[in-house]
Amino acid sequence: MRGQASYFVWLNRSKESVSLDIKSEAGRKILDDLPDGADVFVQNLAPGAAARLGLDADSLRRVHTSLVVCDISGCGSKRLLAGRKAYDLLIQCETGVVSLSGSESEPAKAGISIADMTAGMYAYSGILSALYTRATMGRVPAVEVRLFDALAEWMGQPPTTPATRENSRCCCRCRMSANGHPKAVRFPSATSASPPTPCSGARRARGSRR
Repeated sequence: MRGQASYFVWLNRSKESVSLDIKSEAGRKILDDLPDGADVFVQNLAPGAAARLGLDADSLRRVHTSLVVCDISGCGSKRLLAGRKAYDLLIQCETGVVSLSGSESEPAKAGISIADMTAGMYAYSGILSALYTRATMGRVPAVEVRLFDALAEWMGQPPTTPATRENSRCCCRCRMSANGHPKAVRFPSATSASPPTPCSGARRARGSRR
């Protein structure tokens, strides 16, 4: 579509949207009416912005008692890093993801926006759980997702990797293993005199056997 980024079109295909000036009286009225009949409200504004606008879970639930509210933020509002702004690359650095990519001399971020995607997956599952709880128990729990917590959860595996002769350093400062896996059979990339470097893997037709 002319004038629109392909990334925006890809993410918002088949969605209905509206742009509002919520600081104007007309825009605010439309915004206040939008949750009527809705099941879920999701926001990822800057820390404190939702509360100032009356769009936090407590404010919305006073008017819309059955609304599932999902707040997404970088570090949350009640912990050590509360109130700090965040973005994908920063969260990848703070959780140690960049230490697992690239080379020892130059760590690198993941090739995709993994922090954003991880938070989105947890928001999705949290919202489904809240809707199920509302339908079966009559309670409407609020959902809060923090990018830092979401990606830190996925980083729970590297610190459990035991040190080996090839990998004498521990935790997130271990050597990059390219396409290998520290706990499974390795399928290293074949070497090549010139790029691209081929990569191979193996799979059993009936899965793994003991």
